[in-house]
Amino acid sequence: MLRKLPIHPTVILQWLVNRPGYLLLAGSDEQIRACPPDRFTHAWAGLLVVSTGWSIGSIVLWVLCWRLFGEPFGRIMPALAVVAVGVLWLYRRALVGAVEILFGPDTTARAIAASVWVLAMTLVLVALKRNWRMDSPLPAIVDLARPWEKIFRVLILAPLWGAWSMLITPQFHRPGPATEPAIAAFAKGCGALKTTVVMGLLLALTINYFNFLPWEQLSISGVTIAAAVAAGALFCRKDGALTRRALLAGNLLTQLVFLLSYLAAQNLLLWR
Repeated sequence: MLRKLPIHPTVILQWLVNRPGYLLLAGSDEQIRACPPDRFTHAWAGLLVVSTGWSIGSIVLWVLCWRLFGEPFGRIMPALAVVAVGVLWLYRRALVGAVEILFGPDTTARAIAASVWVLAMTLVLVALKRNWRMDSPLPAIVDLARPWEKIFRVLILAPLWGAWSMLITPQFHRPGPATEPAIAAFAKGCGALKTTVVMGLLLALTINYFNFLPWEQLSISGVTIAAAVAAGALFCRKDGALTRRALLAGNLLTQLVFLLSYLAAQNLLLWR
């Protein structure tokens, strides 16, 4: 007879979804309030891990849809699947928070804005080219970490830059009376040094992934960094404080700007 597993898979899943990084992104407000605030002091690391997990998961989902549907749908079905799963699961609260902050109690405007947001992200992914330019040669040990498909590189980087936006925002907007205790603990845990180190790693990864672009590899990073800072300022100001939904909204807006900036760089190079 097969030996019983020492730990049931559901127990492992329950443990994973109760990690502070996951709760910060996808948990309910009630779940977060039920946790001691100190649990979120180091949630910045878990946030990056969860975002990396979604990066890999989105690639797997993209490949499965591509093989299942193939042509003539091309990139349409994979793009729809990735965006749909993302906004219905991990980034649902981010999208809801963004439209709530921007449009308040106007449910019609919120519904339209959410639809436009989803449509924009889907269209950008559909418009991305697969392998449209040769990479600059790099040492083999560095090249191992660089997916051959250009779209996969974008899928990896977008959630990571979005997560970094949640680290940079507390550097400019300190917790106030309206800040949730868990978010105050999160802001305390992700200091300027950690945020700078993570930014440096993301810059290096972005340059590695987009080194087939002449100067846009730097402009994409610059635009994304500026968008992260501006998004944090916008949503914190509109929400009246450094809040969880302001951080989540900044995450999703930063991802959208990153996608748009890469698409613009792609098209500029194709026109040359």
